[in-house]
Amino acid sequence: MPKQSFLQGAVVMAAAGVATKAMAMTIQIVIARQLGAQGFGLFQTINPLFFFLLTISTFALPPALSKVIAENLALGRYGKARKAWRIANATVLILSISVCIAALAIAPDIGRHWLDARAIPAFIGAMFRIPVVCLSSVMAGYYMGIQNQTPPAAAWVVETAVRTAATIPLVIWLNHYGIAYGALAIMIGAGLGETVGYLFMLWKYIRRDRHALSPEGMARQSASAAQAGGVVRDLAAVAAPTTMTNVIGIVAFAAELTVMYAAFAASGIAKTSATTLYGAFAMAMELLFLPTVLSSAISSVVIPAVSEAAALRDGRLVTRRLNQAVQATAFIAFPAMMFFMLAGHDAALTIYRDRLAGELLAYVAPTCAFLYVLDPLSAVLQGLNKAVVSTFISVVTSAIRIAASTTLSPLHTMAFMVWRPPWRSAGSSAACSASCAYAATWHCGSTLRTSGKC
Repeated sequence: MPKQSFLQGAVVMAAAGVATKAMAMTIQIVIARQLGAQGFGLFQTINPLFFFLLTISTFALPPALSKVIAENLALGRYGKARKAWRIANATVLILSISVCIAALAIAPDIGRHWLDARAIPAFIGAMFRIPVVCLSSVMAGYYMGIQNQTPPAAAWVVETAVRTAATIPLVIWLNHYGIAYGALAIMIGAGLGETVGYLFMLWKYIRRDRHALSPEGMARQSASAAQAGGVVRDLAAVAAPTTMTNVIGIVAFAAELTVMYAAFAASGIAKTSATTLYGAFAMAMELLFLPTVLSSAISSVVIPAVSEAAALRDGRLVTRRLNQAVQATAFIAFPAMMFFMLAGHDAALTIYRDRLAGELLAYVAPTCAFLYVLDPLSAVLQGLNKAVVSTFISVVTSAIRIAASTTLSPLHTMAFMVWRPPWRSAGSSAACSASCAYAATWHCGSTLRTSGKC
């Protein structure tokens, strides 16, 4: 089966990203207008815990699998590639089911001590999504590894189309029973879309692509015990530090939320009002993160492409892949930054009908370009077996973000009392901007030093 070039893969994934984001924005508009800022905030408060459990369940095996498959195919080690594929599937299946059962068992305690009680139905609904999302992610990692991005891109579009068609009527219907059930509708729609997307990829795999790791004329012998050990080691070399990076980011996200609530409480703002304010902040971040669907598409193609070049010890090809990734990201980052600086406020006001979300978006817009280059640069480091460097950077920058939130949120909350409403949530916005700028600069330096040694 012919593989796609770096640019072909990036274009396919970017096109799918644009299509899915357009459909996803329809869902966001309905959520914002049906549930309001408070309902939007309620839904967003589930995300840190959900993504934490999802991170544990996947153990960052999708990018690790794509890297291991790509470099072993480049070297003709088909047995090791097949072994990696089997190990990744078995691992995420066991982890995801275990995490799902454990989370459901402690859901009542989570509602009492962590989440707003109204978020528990949506949290329970989110737990049932975890096994499907994990298996789907590993399947996507398989296709990235064989450098055929079309099936996961098509599945992405199918998933979002089903999600949109299911979520909008469910939100409108269940919202009549309260915000809690409106948030649950979002999770039900997401679960339906993810299930259909995975079944689509599984159908493609069974029908056409299951022999991609077993070329014609090659005996189907399993890898030896030594090879199996090498496969586990290779997967863990990427998965372990990447998982740690993701966990650190989620913990920082959750700590930031706690800091915001504490700052609001210290200023006499009730928890329900704080949820509304956090909802406005989340709305602004949703718009700000829209272009990351394109930079993430580039990242998913970068990892196997750089891994293949590094496995072949082709320094010129590694440098070429790095240049292509940076140039493609620049075409996304700078136009997006200019748009949010000039029209971000009006866009948020038009889409969400929330003035505070627009002012927060305008506040962070000047530094958003740093956010968009983070994923591709981190992907290059992963492809070069330097995922641990990205993890270390994440540790430091997350600490900076939490410290900045701790310092700035109370100051901005007090400033609200003598100035204007946007400053109530601007502390976390400023912390996000500062940490992204620092992380992007550090990633850039590390990537240049590492790629220069190839």
